Amino acid sequence: MNPENKCAQLWNQPVPELKEGEQALNKMFEMQNSLQLRLGQDFSKMTLEERVALIKDNWVSLTDEFSETLGRLPWKAWKKYSPEQKQDWTSEEQKLETMYEVCDMMHFLINIA
Repeated sequence: MNPENKCAQLWNQPVPELKEGEQALNKMFEMQNSLQLRLGQDFSKMTLEERVALIKDNWVSLTDEFSETLGRLPWKAWKKYSPEQKQDWTSEEQKLETMYEVCDMMHFLINIA
């Protein structure tokens, strides 16, 4: 469990290397499918209703992760941000956490595909 919802500790984890001729996007899809199978979600064995429900759940999760990403950025054109706030958004930790929010979005997007 990660009560602070921070992912910086994951940065130094080993990443599987691609084999000769292997495409990164294909590898990402394979790895995500493997994860979903371990979680008991085999899309190929689902009914149409189960597939639709899974796609909807992943879409909701994707949009929530997108909102979390926006929440980390000074995106409000109508708001004036202080120099301290701007500095916080440019810290290495904040950049890393924002990158992990985008990675979370990719997990849910791949599940939909």
